[in-house]
Amino acid sequence: MDIVAISVLWASVKIDINRVFFDMTKVAVLEIDGCMASSAAITHDVLATANRIGAAKGTPPFKVTTVRCGSRRSSADLRGIELVIVPGLGTPSAGELEAKLKSPMCRRAVDMLSRAHARGAMLAASCASTFLLAETGLLDGRRATTTWWFAPLFRQRYPEVELLTEQMVVADWPIATGGAAMAQMDLMLAVVGRFAGPSLATACANYLLLDGRRSQAPFMAINYLASQDPKIAKAEKWVRDNIKTYGGDPMRIYLMGSSVGANHLAAYVAFSEYHTAPGSGLAGAILLSGTPFDLSVFPDMANFKAYFGEDASKYAALSPQPALLKSSVPLMVVWAGLDPPGILEVRTLMRAVAAEGAHRSRSKAEVLSARPTTPRKPAKETRNGQRQFGLGSRRRSAGKSRRGR
Repeated sequence: MDIVAISVLWASVKIDINRVFFDMTKVAVLEIDGCMASSAAITHDVLATANRIGAAKGTPPFKVTTVRCGSRRSSADLRGIELVIVPGLGTPSAGELEAKLKSPMCRRAVDMLSRAHARGAMLAASCASTFLLAETGLLDGRRATTTWWFAPLFRQRYPEVELLTEQMVVADWPIATGGAAMAQMDLMLAVVGRFAGPSLATACANYLLLDGRRSQAPFMAINYLASQDPKIAKAEKWVRDNIKTYGGDPMRIYLMGSSVGANHLAAYVAFSEYHTAPGSGLAGAILLSGTPFDLSVFPDMANFKAYFGEDASKYAALSPQPALLKSSVPLMVVWAGLDPPGILEVRTLMRAVAAEGAHRSRSKAEVLSARPTTPRKPAKETRNGQRQFGLGSRRRSAGKSRRGR
């Protein structure tokens, strides 16, 4: 009887060991030479934290292997791996990224990811490593995000991918992508939530003091508008095509943009190549707390260089301000006294714009209505500390209040 009892006990222990082993998700962290040290560390830290918490409750959820891919050929194999995570590549500029993508180690990494996915592995990457996933072709027809400052390059190279740059993480499983740099934290929480459950992901976030962040938008540089203005055009066209259904007038469409959105809207109004109807199809536009519309005034700003290149001599042609002066679209430009210093610089620029608009005459063909134009008064400060400018024909002087009429 004792021998039988021992045999039954051993069988039970063996079953438990097998259950633990097979319930653990087999993860490979694919580290490419020169990858972001912080991104790799975050990956391992979150997985290790999940294992510690999971083990305290019974079972660690992940079996982690590190696979390094460098200039030398490696015999590393991803057979049997269920999830491959690629930390950020660590390339600061678009030129360096494109050069790195052509390197033998990145070509091998792309091949390894393709073969792993074909065997059933899921894939996750953030920052510039999302380009490796796109290189496999596996993102075609899927939703994805990437580093916000590389978004124009990503969209150019991979037009078949539905790029959601504003999103911090796009978990379109079996492939998940994360945004810039520290978005690896958010991506790893999504991984833990997918493979070990949302409660463990929350516990990891609490232990590591990680906040759940849904969007990269608050971190984007002020002139990300370079790749976004076509979206304004798409939105304007949809409203114009559908507004009658809701009792609206397609000839009385106004758009309002705030902060970065004001820059997107300014570029849409200024540059006719984005227009889906004559004269932009707008009855007016409102620009709230927008950042400088004349890029040439701030040639040394790093954010401008990230989007428009190092050659500051081209900034004038890319600036919406000159075309705004010539636009027949009525504008209201607003900022608040508590706006950040960079935004408050707009005051100086827009005083010049308002002065030029007040003294500039237009031909009848440029005027949207038969109402005569009148000189505009300088901006006045309202009760809430805001200042407003009306520009061009039919632009109402915001200094007047309804009480004063």
